Amino acid sequence: MELSTIWNITCVVLAFAFIIFVHELGHFVAAKALGFKVEEFAIGFGKKLFSFKRGETEYSLRLVPLGGFNKLPEIDSMLARITWPLFWRRFVVLVAGATFNILSAFVAIWIAIAFTGMPTGTSVVESVASGYAADGALQPKDNILSVNGVALDGEFNNDIRNIITSNTELDIALIRGGEERTVHVNKDKDVPVGIMMERTVKTAPFFDSFGIAKSLSASLLAQIHDGFATLGKMGGGEIAKNVSGPVGISTEMFAVKSQLGITGLVFMFAVISIQIGIFNLLPIPLLDGGRITFDAVQLVTRNAFGERTVEAISYVGIAIIGALFLLGLGADLNRLLGG
Repeated sequence: MELSTIWNITCVVLAFAFIIFVHELGHFVAAKALGFKVEEFAIGFGKKLFSFKRGETEYSLRLVPLGGFNKLPEIDSMLARITWPLFWRRFVVLVAGATFNILSAFVAIWIAIAFTGMPTGTSVVESVASGYAADGALQPKDNILSVNGVALDGEFNNDIRNIITSNTELDIALIRGGEERTVHVNKDKDVPVGIMMERTVKTAPFFDSFGIAKSLSASLLAQIHDGFATLGKMGGGEIAKNVSGPVGISTEMFAVKSQLGITGLVFMFAVISIQIGIFNLLPIPLLDGGRITFDAVQLVTRNAFGERTVEAISYVGIAIIGALFLLGLGADLNRLLGG
């Protein structure tokens, strides 16, 4: 294995680890600030590889790098009776992980734009996904001139992306093999057309980078939110084509790192960090959003959950998260095997 490949793999692993670290750091900082006891701050699951203790908290690195956790006795228990003072303190701690993910994405984008530029889609098609609307209409190396009369001017920006996503009929002017032509594409509204554009790095003046990062972060947040909403409307087959698990995400991060270097990896870090932040706020048992939902139910009803109810809720959460993991892994393997 070449040194460059080893380096790219190492960078991807470190990026994942840092996303996890940032998320758990958010919970940790909020818990400490609000006076909750933190018994352990851990990155990874399973057997401890390394640990040390400072004050009341043990800090550990564990064998399986697929997540992390804070051991918070006053928050981990769902058997406590929820009062308003306890609810809002627990709420702040639970949303802090996602908040730190989103803030870290903004900071990463800002730093990248300020020092190295930002990855930008060009007007040249890199690949066309099989089974999507563009399959058969567009080809790799097509140079797109305009979509529904709106010129690209060499850059595949958010305006063009929104036009493609929100319309059901697309007239795409392009150059193929030195000849100019127009192709017509029919598609479902709010469903991706199935093309990946070649990318380049676009620089920006230092003092403009803050505003660009803020705008781009807001755009990414909206796109990812809309993506989750779109998945909710899809059938099982469509979801399997659109989701990615750990293998697919790692593969994409590796490809972007190989093509665009650290700058590309930083922007992939930002996208995945926001995705993880939003995902953790979904009302699924065991996730932060699920915990907030159950706290709210207990606050409104003024009743604590019984032990059997908590156990049932935990099993449901494990089943849902396990199913989602297997769905993503299955989709990754299907793509890798050419399905």
